Amino acid sequence: MVLTEALEKYKQYLSGLKSQATIKTYSRAIEGLIRFTGDKPVDALTFEDIMHYKSYLYSKQSLSSSVAVALSAIHNFVEFLRQVYKIKTIEIDDLKILRPKVSQKIPSYLNRVQIENIFNACKDLEEEIVIKMLYYTGMRAGELLSLSRRDIVEIDSSLYIKVKGKGGTYRNIPVVEQLKDILIQYFKYHELKYKNTDKLFPFTYNTLYNQLKRIAQRVGLEEITPHWLRHSCATELLSQGVDIRIIAEICGHKSLNTTMRYAKVKPQLAKEALEKLLRRKGETEEN
Repeated sequence: MVLTEALEKYKQYLSGLKSQATIKTYSRAIEGLIRFTGDKPVDALTFEDIMHYKSYLYSKQSLSSSVAVALSAIHNFVEFLRQVYKIKTIEIDDLKILRPKVSQKIPSYLNRVQIENIFNACKDLEEEIVIKMLYYTGMRAGELLSLSRRDIVEIDSSLYIKVKGKGGTYRNIPVVEQLKDILIQYFKYHELKYKNTDKLFPFTYNTLYNQLKRIAQRVGLEEITPHWLRHSCATELLSQGVDIRIIAEICGHKSLNTTMRYAKVKPQLAKEALEKLLRRKGETEEN
């Protein structure tokens, strides 16, 4: 199989997991690589091919962020080739070396009032469960859409959601009380509406995105994305003083640097932390 044929298979694989915009971006990046290297067999693609393509992108004075997006797309494509077609000519760790460092944007998030308004704007159980699942778990959209009934598990008399994250790693997210009752209601709803599938949310990313957009418009927001709710969860946890390592575990961040972006969202947190430090210092001196 040649690269263009594998790309078509990859696009089919991404359908329902990623938005159409993301799929187009990934496809464009991989098509650029194929034009550069030629439409060779999948097992003929090498690390050197990608390294030379990276140099080519920089020679065109491409932005570092653009190169990072392209290499990220190629990284995921090669991982797909390794898993599906068992190619061994490129190691995943080699691709990480090629990815340039770019400044990370501060995530968009919703404050408590906006979140409450969105909860109240939900018109049915399916809207409410999607909003609350994303907010109360901090899951990625793809993680939510891949869930099945088997992923809701009981551990020590408590409910957990077994989430398959990036790189195939699993984490267990506790089902909080605010989510438990509606999740149990949704099980009954799911049995009636989606009889022939075990997937909890058997629809595409586009369906999810449009659903959230309709809810957002009811409360005067132009739009919200699934990632906004994920960011809002992490930001609120940080505001409540939750250890950043715990937030990283809940969100499935491999690096604490990713989680640290949320500290930039609310700079007031730094001020409050320093004030606590000064208060403690003053109390020690008085004693």
